[in-house]
Amino acid sequence: SNGGGASSGYINVTSGRLRIETDSVGNNIYRQVDISGATTATLSFQYDNQLNGEDEINVAVSNNGGSSYTVIKSYSGSLNTGVGSESIDISSYISSNTRIRFYVVKNDQAGPVFIDNVQITFNVTPTGGTTAFSAATGSSSITVTAVNDAPVNSMPGSYNINEDSV
Repeated sequence: SNGGGASSGYINVTSGRLRIETDSVGNNIYRQVDISGATTATLSFQYDNQLNGEDEINVAVSNNGGSSYTVIKSYSGSLNTGVGSESIDISSYISSNTRIRFYVVKNDQAGPVFIDNVQITFNVTPTGGTTAFSAATGSSSITVTAVNDAPVNSMPGSYNINEDSV
């Protein structure tokens, strides 16, 4: 937010980590994924919460492309402080346009939260049956036509060899 591209502004990438400053309420960053074929899904990431005072950032998820969100985690000067990691079940939000959003809720002393290694892992139901073998059948055929030609000697001339002389 606040312009400047990926390396400046209030939300930027610093030393390979996402840095979110609480400078302005409403600043946010999100990513949308299609996990519509999944049966389970888990959001995981690492954080370094350096927020101060009343600063607050929420992590929210949407299953309708961002029309509405549900807060799944909050960080503030007194909530989930320091360094840690999260693993959050988001199976209830599986859709073709699932969104994860980091959102500034309150700004007080403009501290940052660093986010790293954001992943959504998911499972899908395998297609096919319960075994490695199919119940389907198939057939094919091949026709071999017999040919009864006499052998042909293609070497020059005839040879006589005594078997004991070899």
